[in-house]
Amino acid sequence: MYKVAVIGWGNVGYHLSLELSRQGIQTFVVCRNYHRKTNASGAEKNLHLVNSIAELPNDIETVFLTVKDDQIAAAATKLPEKMVQNACVSHSSGVLPANHLKGVVPNYGIFYPLNSFSRDQDFNWAGVPVFIESGQERVSRFLHKVAEEAGARPVKNDDLIREHLHLAAVFANNFTNHLMALVSDMLKKRGIPFDYLHPLIQTTVEKVLRMDPAKAQTGPAIRGDKATLQKHLSNLEDEDLKTLYRQLSRSIQKLSTDESDKEL
Repeated sequence: MYKVAVIGWGNVGYHLSLELSRQGIQTFVVCRNYHRKTNASGAEKNLHLVNSIAELPNDIETVFLTVKDDQIAAAATKLPEKMVQNACVSHSSGVLPANHLKGVVPNYGIFYPLNSFSRDQDFNWAGVPVFIESGQERVSRFLHKVAEEAGARPVKNDDLIREHLHLAAVFANNFTNHLMALVSDMLKKRGIPFDYLHPLIQTTVEKVLRMDPAKAQTGPAIRGDKATLQKHLSNLEDEDLKTLYRQLSRSIQKLSTDESDKEL
């Protein structure tokens, strides 16, 4: 039976290991304090949690490194010599090249799912682009099969495209989520439920998926409604939020002007 190892049990490693084990793959996960985490996946009969790399079986065929980017090479050097001679070691970084482990291990690759993972949120793999590359054809087929079985979208890796997408994802996901956190905190201080905004947030996401985001833009900035802009600024007590409000409003207006010029 095919055996894999997942080094690191953060958000990505957690959900990847659950999916691998769900597919019937013998999955060995190296994580600290594993005895505290077994309840989270006790029903996964193919999932084996171990406390150190030394506890991994030597006949592992694929290793997934789901640690922080600056820990990937160091983690690879800790793998037993016998294991790295037979296994493909794949990282899951959005910005490091597929050959990042060249010279560290003989067989290397990449398995990078482009999405946001949170441990306490069930993950739906459907349609998720997974960038895949391996110098071993059998491993490449295996990685593609894993992605397909999960319902994801396997994509032949291109380092430059993946790097640009990772940057775009920071804007689309991380920065957007940060804005929601700021809004939630602002409303909480005023005793206003954040869920009043849920329908608006849902509408916003649906619109940008259906149409050009630039054309979906609404609000006082794009209308040039100076009175409303000033009113909003006067309601903001935090100077950092005022600065952010001004910067985003100017960015909206600039993009709107640029788009109008394109249409001339």
